[in-house]
Amino acid sequence: MALASVVGEVLTLRNYLAYPSSPRTAALEDAHAGEWVKLSGLALRCDRRRTIGDYTYVLGRSDGGRDVLASFRSNEECEPRPRELTGTLEGLHPNLARTLDRNGFSLPPAEVTVLCTWCGPGNELTGCWVLGALALAGAALVWVGLSDRRKLKAEAISL
Repeated sequence: MALASVVGEVLTLRNYLAYPSSPRTAALEDAHAGEWVKLSGLALRCDRRRTIGDYTYVLGRSDGGRDVLASFRSNEECEPRPRELTGTLEGLHPNLARTLDRNGFSLPPAEVTVLCTWCGPGNELTGCWVLGALALAGAALVWVGLSDRRKLKAEAISL
């Protein structure tokens, strides 16, 4: 457990440090998948909004005419006027497409880019803290286990 947590910690810390200090402002057409970006000129279609569990999905369109699915971790208020949204761009995962379809949220036939507004360096930083705590817990368990083993070994020798 400790070794796996340390490896995970290193990978998560590497991902966290790869993020820039602030997101780049760009149009959807100029951004690419995996980028933490502040998208400008997005018009959300409030009539195409669905809350599923703890997440809210709103279909929108960029100034360039590309469809985007904005994913929020809360019940986000919808404003149809163009605005900026910050998040990480992703392709539409098949599981998300099935979940949306199952809940009556149909997507346009064209390619849809997902903007995860709650993804970014904050998630990676939380992962660093959690994995660090797990690494410490794992190290403590190894230490306790080894000290108990030494005690048992000493008792076996004295018998």
